[in-house]
Amino acid sequence: MKWSFQALYDGVHPMADDLGRAWPADSPEAAKAGKSLANGMRGILYYITGDLEHYGKSLGLPGYRCGNPCFACPCDRRDMPWFELRKAKALWTHHVYVFATALAGLCALFDLAFVSIVSVCPDWLHNKKLGTNAFFTDRCCGCLCMKFSQQARLQRLRWRK
Repeated sequence: MKWSFQALYDGVHPMADDLGRAWPADSPEAAKAGKSLANGMRGILYYITGDLEHYGKSLGLPGYRCGNPCFACPCDRRDMPWFELRKAKALWTHHVYVFATALAGLCALFDLAFVSIVSVCPDWLHNKKLGTNAFFTDRCCGCLCMKFSQQARLQRLRWRK
């Protein structure tokens, strides 16, 4: 995947295969090598999404069960808890986060110049507490239903007149 995303970023057909071997001279790949990939357009890996298990298994990021589950900051369960929000005790707010050093050697995708920890975007449905979502959805749907049912009642009253 790293090889493919690098070619997309460069905007040209690769000179070698994903293992670094030159294409055979008479191959279709060798004929395209070094030429524009998409009429001069380029692309990037905009974001990587998934659940916490995917991040741990595929990207080498800390898992949700470890003592330091956050892949974007130095928070942990003991010395610098992420759930501490009081101004005087929230130690994590005073730290500068250096993403590049934290990613060294985790996943080959992070070696690409245009991919960083900021590229990892949690999937809302897989990483959010469902109880909060259920409450929010219930309230939104309830408000919408009440609004439309009141409008429907008013329309019926107008129709009867």
